[in-house]
Amino acid sequence: MNHLEQYLSVSPEVRAALDAGKPVVALESTIISHGMPYPKNEETALHVEEIIRAHGATPATIAIIQGKMTVGCTREQIEYLGKRGLDVPKASRRDLPVLLARGMDGATTVTTTMIAASLAGIRVFATGGIGGVHRGAETTMDISADLEELAQTPVLVICAGCKSILDIGLTLEYLETKGVPVLGYKTKEMPAFYTTHSGFQVDYQMDSPEDVAAAFKAKLACGLKGGMLLTNPIPDQYAMDLDYINENIDAAIVECNTLGIKGKNITPFLLDKIQKLTGGKSLEANIQLVYNNVAVGAEVAKVEVGAEFGNAEAPRRVLQPERRRALRRLRGRGLLGLAPFRREAAAGLVERLEAALLPGGRLSGAYREGHQRHELPRRVGPGREGRACRDCHGCTPCDAAKDFLHVHISSHSTPIL
Repeated sequence: MNHLEQYLSVSPEVRAALDAGKPVVALESTIISHGMPYPKNEETALHVEEIIRAHGATPATIAIIQGKMTVGCTREQIEYLGKRGLDVPKASRRDLPVLLARGMDGATTVTTTMIAASLAGIRVFATGGIGGVHRGAETTMDISADLEELAQTPVLVICAGCKSILDIGLTLEYLETKGVPVLGYKTKEMPAFYTTHSGFQVDYQMDSPEDVAAAFKAKLACGLKGGMLLTNPIPDQYAMDLDYINENIDAAIVECNTLGIKGKNITPFLLDKIQKLTGGKSLEANIQLVYNNVAVGAEVAKVEVGAEFGNAEAPRRVLQPERRRALRRLRGRGLLGLAPFRREAAAGLVERLEAALLPGGRLSGAYREGHQRHELPRRVGPGREGRACRDCHGCTPCDAAKDFLHVHISSHSTPIL
């Protein structure tokens, strides 16, 4: 049994786009349930998808629906999330196992959107802003899980910087320690969500989608762990005055501390309070910066697909749909590492692995290489992680696999190529 399929559901539209080698952009759902009131949240989410389609990519709004990571929410599911609003739990990495096991709903944060996107084979994710190091974290230790996810999950995240309510300087220091490249799209200055100015510099300025895709491709090719952050400033016509927005942020933080609000409830409270203090101006800015980010995300996704396979048309000519699907599943499960493969190598590799692997990257009951037959365990259970076929000992590749892949059962182990 493929246990991943029990918890991951990819919509037909998104699956068809991935199978055809077309660009897909992942979207989070916390902005729907916790970012703004109904019906503005639903209208915004649907318009975001329209923008991505207009730029030639497929949107994949991600949420947890009845215990499944749903990659590519339907219009009805988006409306459902919008109407339920704050009644939908905000789901970060720590919440994911329980929500899935109990069949509950959840609004995905940057963290859980990255997780689901990676499992589905999506490499590009556009959002409003990431979480980061909260002000006063030197005493509260309040640091968003988004930063840890950026350090370990291979997804390119496009945003307008970290939210202005955070300590931007400490957030950048944290990302530097974790080895996460922080890029600026046509800017050298780290944007600060509502405004284009923060006073902090990004690591590198990128001036085109091609520049971004080339850097991300190099990162994956070298097997460097984690994702990449592309910060995209809010358009000038929608940017807010720096002093004005900071005054309102400071006032909101004071009230938040007075009320004793803690943990994952801080960000929704602050965003809502700032929206009220600014008479709705901050909400409009938030919406416009999301629109801007998803447009850039779609353009980068189109180039990223071409960079991975040679050009956008190549996958359809070289790989059969079943092989493209298997390759993406294997990458998503970590069984092939992070390095992209050449088209010719990918075709041959997947063809040879298809007989050995069930959907999602699990090993099947037997594998044949030439005339040699190796019996393999059918299931992975407690204490069996990392076991190879019965003819293997330790980490010595068996004769059938040594020329292209050492067989590991654990979906979390790193194969030896």
